[in-house]
Amino acid sequence: MKKLLFVALFLSSTAYACQEESQFAAQIQSASMLNGQCVLDVKSFSHYRPSVMCPLWESDVLNQGIIIDLSSSECAKMNNSQISGYLIRPIGSNDIFFD
Repeated sequence: MKKLLFVALFLSSTAYACQEESQFAAQIQSASMLNGQCVLDVKSFSHYRPSVMCPLWESDVLNQGIIIDLSSSECAKMNNSQISGYLIRPIGSNDIFFD
């Protein structure tokens, strides 16, 4: 039993790289093309649930925005819209993507 407790404590204290994730529903304030990518700025969340194992924090999304794979004409239509789904930040990336 002591060995099991030691292993659990060791694993919980060891930092590991992971893909940060969350589930969300949000009101989009604005959408714009930046370096060929559509970036959404979030006005507010009606639902936000970070992953238990590797959380993507709400404050990061509000500060950085969401990159979504849309054409410039589709991107323009996202202004003042609502969106929901999953967000990810891949290991080693600073960008947050709509999945």
